[in-house]
Amino acid sequence: VVSELLTAPPLLPIDFVKVRSSIGGDDAFLCELAQTFVTTSSQLVDEIRQCAKNCDREGVSRAAHSLKGACASMHAEPLRELSRELEARALTPSETEITERITQLAGEFQRVAGAVRDFGPRSDVTRATTKSP
Repeated sequence: VVSELLTAPPLLPIDFVKVRSSIGGDDAFLCELAQTFVTTSSQLVDEIRQCAKNCDREGVSRAAHSLKGACASMHAEPLRELSRELEARALTPSETEITERITQLAGEFQRVAGAVRDFGPRSDVTRATTKSP
């Protein structure tokens, strides 16, 4: 079982198929929504970093909570889970642990931002979810 977990492919940064389905298949709106998500999430990641720098653990928790909600709406499951963990543990870990968690979260955010940058109306996701005539 452990070897299966170690060799399993990583989860998609964003499940565009689920997002597309939840908004009725509107590709233009999906692209706009994804760009807005990245902009907002970038601001929240910056806020998390700033709060941690200022030793404001409650601020870290609040910003992580906001990021978690945004991720749930966009089906960005790995980033949502990291946000959830940071929110839940922001008040208790050592400085080293919180720094490591924020580094992980920021790395996953970069993966999400890359997926959004690579996404477009002609992407494989769009073709895969569009029925052929």
